[in-house]
Amino acid sequence: MHEDGSKIWRQGINLHRLDGPAIEYPDGTKFYYQNDLLHRTDGPAVEFANGVKRWYVAGKRHRTDGPAVEYKNSYTYWYMAGVLYSFDEFLELTTCSPEDKCMLKLIYG
Repeated sequence: MHEDGSKIWRQGINLHRLDGPAIEYPDGTKFYYQNDLLHRTDGPAVEFANGVKRWYVAGKRHRTDGPAVEYKNSYTYWYMAGVLYSFDEFLELTTCSPEDKCMLKLIYG
């Protein structure tokens, strides 16, 4: 633990942890890293204390079942493999089921 209360996990020099965030700050902000890249497949790779969430896979903003960036003020950004898409483009490209696409339209459309 660092003097400020933050916790950092490394494998060698790389930020890395398989069973939780590699960086945890006292305010609740968390960063998930694997092999020095932001990465998480079961939730956001970055969770800020103010409620902002960001999804990353292998260092690229990526999410196939919702927005890859969510702000508390309802702003959302749709990324797959690091490429930013409009909501409509995202719906065309995602492999979500028709039911899930309908739900996304109800929530975000």
